[in-house]
Amino acid sequence: MKQYRSISKDVNPCVLVYAFDKLDGSNIRAEWDRKLGFHKFGSRKKLLQGGEDHVLAEAVPLIQQLYGDALGTAFHQKRYQMVTCYFEFLGASSRFGQHAAETHQVLLLDIEVYNKGYLPPSQMLAEFGQYGMPDLLYTGLADPAFCESVKLGKLPGITHEGVVCKSDVCDRHRQPIVFKVKTDAWLKALKEFCQDDTRLFEMLS
Repeated sequence: MKQYRSISKDVNPCVLVYAFDKLDGSNIRAEWDRKLGFHKFGSRKKLLQGGEDHVLAEAVPLIQQLYGDALGTAFHQKRYQMVTCYFEFLGASSRFGQHAAETHQVLLLDIEVYNKGYLPPSQMLAEFGQYGMPDLLYTGLADPAFCESVKLGKLPGITHEGVVCKSDVCDRHRQPIVFKVKTDAWLKALKEFCQDDTRLFEMLS
């Protein structure tokens, strides 16, 4: 099962972007096909099964209950053969990949269609936005004023971590351009969490 794409920190100020609130949770992937529906689940590094003693395993029944029928019906109508969906798993206290014993939720981040790649953000919003995605906070160029508003945490609607910017314009691999901008406050908190572990800081930032 494919892992979620790597999101660059390099801002592209020349393309129109859709900036979504970046949620501080854990990435979950779920594979769907026409015969089995959602049948394979994983975090970034391991496969997951519902019912196992791991907090991220809570995502399996959540995805099945909240998204299974609705997305499955949509995928059948579009005649997709195989799809990998990517979700954010989090609770109110989730920070830096750590999750407390509390109620959690999953939100749809991206859809990757077999042999086609990631759906562009305009299509995601138009066709799948009603199923529950991170809030769209801004549409326009990622110019210095926009980036500064994110870094200072002043972009209306921003929570804590920052934004993920996605464009309908594709990169050299013919995939939608995507990059992230983090808030200064979140990066400061992450540095305190990581202490002297620079490798962990780079991995989480």
